[in-house]
Amino acid sequence: MGRKILWATLAAIGLMAVTGVGFATFTASGSATVNGTAGTLSFQFTNVHVTSSALAYGAEYQGAMVGCTSPTITTTGTSPATGQTLSISAADMSVGDWCAVTFTVQNTGNIPGTYTVGAGTTTGQSGCWQFLPSSGSGGTLSAGGTSSSTTIALEVADDNPTAGNSCEGTTGSVSVAISLTGIQIGEAGEPPGL
Repeated sequence: MGRKILWATLAAIGLMAVTGVGFATFTASGSATVNGTAGTLSFQFTNVHVTSSALAYGAEYQGAMVGCTSPTITTTGTSPATGQTLSISAADMSVGDWCAVTFTVQNTGNIPGTYTVGAGTTTGQSGCWQFLPSSGSGGTLSAGGTSSSTTIALEVADDNPTAGNSCEGTTGSVSVAISLTGIQIGEAGEPPGL
């Protein structure tokens, strides 16, 4: 009986060895992961310079003529997607006087963007104020890139012969929309299998 048990045990072990049942096997495992972080897009005004028609009058008149203030720059938006608003004020303007601001825009984000300068809009009493056409245009700004110069200006209308006294004491403003929009780099469709 001992031999039968021995042969039966050996047969069972042999069967398990052939089928792999009852034996430990080596296993290796791993994973594949794709991690991503979205970039940021923001801008700031740089190289800001204010000029006015007072410069043309000579030193003896500059104190009494157009007083363009230093620019005020306010950050807009929520970090990291921030922009800025730039404003200047002018006082004691007479017919033909103007106040202008020249600036560049720097992409302070880490992705490229398309920079645009919108059309100027003027507010104030009709016939008293005019927007001097802006110089500069949009384009592509790489991360950290700086635009070409843009100038916008506001003038007390000098081409309206009836404005005269009707413009006294009025206020006007000019506004230009500045935007930086992220560039979608190469849309090649969905990855295979999706």
